[in-house]
Amino acid sequence: MTPEEIQDLRERVGMTYREFARALGVTHGSVWQWENGQAAPSKLHAEVMRRWREELDRARSQERISKLAAAGALVGAGVLLDTLFSTDED
Repeated sequence: MTPEEIQDLRERVGMTYREFARALGVTHGSVWQWENGQAAPSKLHAEVMRRWREELDRARSQERISKLAAAGALVGAGVLLDTLFSTDED
């Protein structure tokens, strides 16, 4: 993962350096170094962060699908109501 991707992930989950480091089992200094390009995470830590990001993306996609489905249901209900209560003059 690039330094930017690591920082983006940490910010997306709303964690401080210390919180993010604790979740990964590293020091906050390591996270700072990763985000500033002074060191790279181990393969294991990079894979954990990639999977974490994928889960966040998947959750976001599911949330969007749910919102679209709800909006579609509302639009559908609106069309049904318009049909039921429209007059021949409309």
